[in-house]
Amino acid sequence: MTIEELSMIEIILTDADRDVLDSIAGDPRDPIMEAVTLRYWAEETVRRKAWSRNENDTTLVDRYQQLEPRDRELIDLLPAKQAIDRLTPSSRRRGP
Repeated sequence: MTIEELSMIEIILTDADRDVLDSIAGDPRDPIMEAVTLRYWAEETVRRKAWSRNENDTTLVDRYQQLEPRDRELIDLLPAKQAIDRLTPSSRRRGP
């Protein structure tokens, strides 16, 4: 992200968000921490909003409960990461 893009993000922050940013990035702000924090907030917002537009809003628990009992047993036996991957729609999964 460019400095201009980061500045545009900061413009829309509430006073409370600016206070949080100050506590994370310091006062005076460390430009690297400020950029990392704003980038993270922007990515999280896009990720959350994009998911809700493209798919139903079911949670992992909802999807787990909708499984047949035998399928739930199979999920229960998987390591946590694999279980989450199985319950997460492919469009929501992050890279490898």
